[in-house]
Amino acid sequence: MFPEISEEDATRLLRISAIQAIHNARAYCRDFDQLSGPQQMALSQLVFQMGVNLEEFTHFLGAINTPATYAPVAVSNAVPSEPGYWHSVQTTLIQSDWARRYSTRAVSVIAMFDPSYESDPYEAEARVRAEVHPLVLHTHKKHHAAAVRTASVTHKKSSAKSTRKS
Repeated sequence: MFPEISEEDATRLLRISAIQAIHNARAYCRDFDQLSGPQQMALSQLVFQMGVNLEEFTHFLGAINTPATYAPVAVSNAVPSEPGYWHSVQTTLIQSDWARRYSTRAVSVIAMFDPSYESDPYEAEARVRAEVHPLVLHTHKKHHAAAVRTASVTHKKSSAKSTRKS
């Protein structure tokens, strides 16, 4: 028998996991504290969902940690708000297998990196949704297998009929 945890214990564990994800998100992103609230939430959610597997998203981590190429020289420590910079950060996630496999979740997380997310989250999500192409599972193999079974059964029935006639 499995021990049951109370709802209070489950909430405590969730709170600890969320705090740990925020702490780890700071480690993954040099300028975490300069990100907007939704951007911090997005990065924290990525860490929460993926854990150390986020380390495999090298293009994303490289993009989010090199904002100086987009920011003016005078404010190189600031995180840029230019849509072009953030679209390039988003694109690294949009092109990932994660986004294709978990498209619904990915759209909401990726959209939060858009600087205009706070003013219009629905529009930010619509822009990302237009670029995320969910993984399509081809079911023709099932149809093919069913057709082979049907043909096989039909062949056995007709063989049995021809055997009886002899």
